[in-house]
Amino acid sequence: MDKVDIDGFLAQFSPYLIAIRQVPGYKVVDAKISNNWDPGKLVADLEPGLKSIQMVLTGKEEGFKIISIIGLEKAHTYMQLIERLDMIIRINREREEKNKLFQSTVKKLEQLFLESDLDKLNNLIIDVPDARITSDEIEVGNTDNIKLKTSPITEDE
Repeated sequence: MDKVDIDGFLAQFSPYLIAIRQVPGYKVVDAKISNNWDPGKLVADLEPGLKSIQMVLTGKEEGFKIISIIGLEKAHTYMQLIERLDMIIRINREREEKNKLFQSTVKKLEQLFLESDLDKLNNLIIDVPDARITSDEIEVGNTDNIKLKTSPITEDE
């Protein structure tokens, strides 16, 4: 068997990853994320027999929320649950960076409009490429337009 550096692998999810555990019928990854992060659709109760990975809000601390990413014991691997956590982290970090960039760009545009005369501003062209979303992508957040590719879960998984 090849050596696996599980400590190194899990360290990349610090400080978000709290626990990996198994409860009867389910595999669970617990995570601590910022209150302003969107983990995606949270469910109130798990329905037995559901094939999709579920996320449940399990607690709150000052400035943070605790979520459990839950999969069925026979249908999901811990790797699938960790991949979901990885997506949540990447999407929310990117959203934060985009927000910073947006705020910075707004300030630059505001300065440009304050310092430029109307004739120059009338000739200003801001070209934004049209981004299209394909049908194999889904909305990740309850309030965001962030999209992720999905893969179906089969009976064999």
